[in-house]
Amino acid sequence: RERAESASIVASVRDIADFAAGDEEDLAKFPNATHKFIQPHALDGGPVLYVGSPHMVVEGLETQEAGRDLLGMVLTHATSPSFTYFHAWDAGDVVVWDNTQTLHHSMPYDRSSPDVVRELYRTQARFA
Repeated sequence: RERAESASIVASVRDIADFAAGDEEDLAKFPNATHKFIQPHALDGGPVLYVGSPHMVVEGLETQEAGRDLLGMVLTHATSPSFTYFHAWDAGDVVVWDNTQTLHHSMPYDRSSPDVVRELYRTQARFA
């Protein structure tokens, strides 16, 4: 934890596969974002890990390799079975999560049938 508290994480839209084909003018609209690796949660002040992708860069450690190792260790731990939830969707399901404390991603699905429709509605709530 001590090493993580001294580190920062750099997120870049250039490292997201969906943006890989973007042209330079579009990518320039999204500057890199740097955050502390561990931040206080906005509501309860508890520690929150600011990680989301193995492509993020960790700064503030001895070497880039040390940063990659720390990020890899944290992601491996955070995505281990005891911290993983897979949802088997049924019509009408709603899933709610605290986006500041949850790693999430979609899973592949069969798009070959016109009967398979994937719909996602997103909403946000901000707490004062």
